[in-house]
Amino acid sequence: MRRALTAAILTLGVLAAFAPRADAVGLFGIWWDLDDADPNGYGAGFKGSRTLSQALSVDGRVSYVDFEDSDLAVIPLEATLIGKLGRFVYIGIGYGYYFFEGGNAPENDFGWYYLGGIEVPFSGVAVFGEVRWLKLSTDSNQPLPGAPGSTRADSSVNLDSTTYHAGLSFSLPR
Repeated sequence: MRRALTAAILTLGVLAAFAPRADAVGLFGIWWDLDDADPNGYGAGFKGSRTLSQALSVDGRVSYVDFEDSDLAVIPLEATLIGKLGRFVYIGIGYGYYFFEGGNAPENDFGWYYLGGIEVPFSGVAVFGEVRWLKLSTDSNQPLPGAPGSTRADSSVNLDSTTYHAGLSFSLPR
């Protein structure tokens, strides 16, 4: 619990620090495809971006993803370093803390990711799409099938996944 609270405070602190100086804010839809499991997750997110130089920017993200045919949901809090490769293409690497909800939810934990995307600007608005490869392994304390009473097992859960984001980003006046 202490790790979750610390991660939430740090992530929200970074988001709050950038919010007054954000260059752009965005809304996006998410399709979360787990590599080792059947349920797909769908959700939405918000991001705030800050330009550091012509080629580098950072963004903070918060999302909510609900997995179909399951009571599992995840709330990622993430920070991403983005590098521009030309006018429209970008790559990035990020780190986040993942809060899990639901009856079969694994433990909250940290994960990292890399991504690639395209952002096409128009007058004050940009359309973007990106693919993200998430590396996340956490622990699960689920009851053992067929075990009497409250016997529990500690096991590692591989939540590596590919996620797809598509949305709009709105430029803010400076």
